[in-house]
Amino acid sequence: MSVELTSTGTRPGTETVQLYTRALAARHRAPRRRLTDFRKVSLAPGERRRLELGVPVAALAHWSVSAGAFTVEPGQYEILIGHSAEAVALTAPLAVTGPALPARGLIGGRLEAADFDECVGGTLVDATREKGEAVTPATGDIHCRLRYRSVDLGGPADGPRVITAEVSRATEEDATVEIYADGGPGTGTLLAGLHVPAGTDGRYDWRTVSAPMPAEVTGVHDLHLVLGGGVHLAAIAGGTR
Repeated sequence: MSVELTSTGTRPGTETVQLYTRALAARHRAPRRRLTDFRKVSLAPGERRRLELGVPVAALAHWSVSAGAFTVEPGQYEILIGHSAEAVALTAPLAVTGPALPARGLIGGRLEAADFDECVGGTLVDATREKGEAVTPATGDIHCRLRYRSVDLGGPADGPRVITAEVSRATEEDATVEIYADGGPGTGTLLAGLHVPAGTDGRYDWRTVSAPMPAEVTGVHDLHLVLGGGVHLAAIAGGTR
């Protein structure tokens, strides 16, 4: 990227020209502005200079929970140049092309609860005393809502499908996991309503609960999970029966 800098003052001066990038339609929580490059320049009165600033592809990368790696998603980005992040003087569009990230497969696969794209009212806790993570409603919250983007639920060729959840229960209160496609309660399609049995012996006593998936819901969807009560969720998975 190149930008022209001119000193309009009557005395020598120094300016730090800063270049920021941002994703315009990211499916993840992208930084509002990310500092990518900068140049500190001293100019004489009336001096004009053209600066070259770089935008490495890696500067557009983010951690993808679905890929388990830093990735650069195709789409629309924006270049911003100015005195600071809050004093932007110039902008320019940047289109990144390439293959989209593949959907996460649920049938025959395992979707870790901690690998959510969005979480409201939840908190991460340890799955065991040695390793792993799980999700549970935060203290003071009755429910926790999780969203997992682009999950492949399989199709008719897979045969009758089931969805399972690896859960534990830390309290005596009712504990549930509701799984929806393309929206939450009232807007999405309910795939499964799972109840965590009361017989679990504390939060480290993990059990698997399952339910059949609706035959008409196939292909790639966003999954929305609602955790209720004292449930701890480590993962969900899909299979056939």
